[in-house]
Amino acid sequence: TVTRVPLVMRNVGKTGRIERPVTHLDLPNTILRLAETDTRLGDQYSLIEEPRDEAAVVVENFLDNGDLTAAATDGEWKVMYHPDRGYEAYNTTTDQFEQSDRFGDHPSSLERVVKQHREERLSDHPNKITEHDGGGNDELRDVREDLMDLGYID
Repeated sequence: TVTRVPLVMRNVGKTGRIERPVTHLDLPNTILRLAETDTRLGDQYSLIEEPRDEAAVVVENFLDNGDLTAAATDGEWKVMYHPDRGYEAYNTTTDQFEQSDRFGDHPSSLERVVKQHREERLSDHPNKITEHDGGGNDELRDVREDLMDLGYID
C-alpha cells in the first residue's frame, strides 16, 4: 500500500520539504547523495536535485500466490488494485485512514497508471507472475531468487 510517512533528517546541510509523492526506494540514493559519494544504487531517484518526472508514484506487492497488487498516488488520491477486491480509490487529503472507497470519483489517470503498471509487469515476467493453480510454489521460485539476490530475504 501507499502510506504517508514523515521523514526528518538533522545536520545534513540541506533544508527543504518535498511536496510530491515519493517512494521509500528513493531514500538510499538520497542518503548517498547527502553523504557526498558518487555511489548510486540502481536507477532509483535521489530526492535531492533529481526531480521525478512522473506525476504519480506506483508501488507493488507480490502475493504468495504470485499475483500482483499495485497502488498509485498523486499526493491527493490513491488508487489500488487487489486481485480479490478489484479497484479501490481514496481521497487521502480528506480520508487519511482510507475508510471511504470513492472509486468512480477518482482521477481516471491514476487508474490508467495502475492498469498500465500491472500489464507491463505481468508481460515483462510471464513466468514469474502466474495464476496460482493450487499446486506447489514453483511459480514463485524466480521471484524469491530475485529477492534473495537483492538481499531482501534470506
